[in-house]
Amino acid sequence: VAIYSLTASDGDSAPRGIDFLLDPNRLNVAISRAQCLSIVVGSPELATGISNSISNVQRLNRLCSVIANGQSKEI
Repeated sequence: VAIYSLTASDGDSAPRGIDFLLDPNRLNVAISRAQCLSIVVGSPELATGISNSISNVQRLNRLCSVIANGQSKEI
């Protein structure tokens, strides 16, 4: 089981910034290492963020893809 925590309400409140929070390598490692279950925890507001660069749009797209292909549970 792998748990990937995106514990920021939005990109502006992420201590290390949206680049670190949505780093594609971190996301890939977190999801691919799980043998039976990957859990991604985060605010839906992250997926609706406004991006100011192509790389951030690509990062948001990856996150949206994970969300779209997973099962969502509201807490």
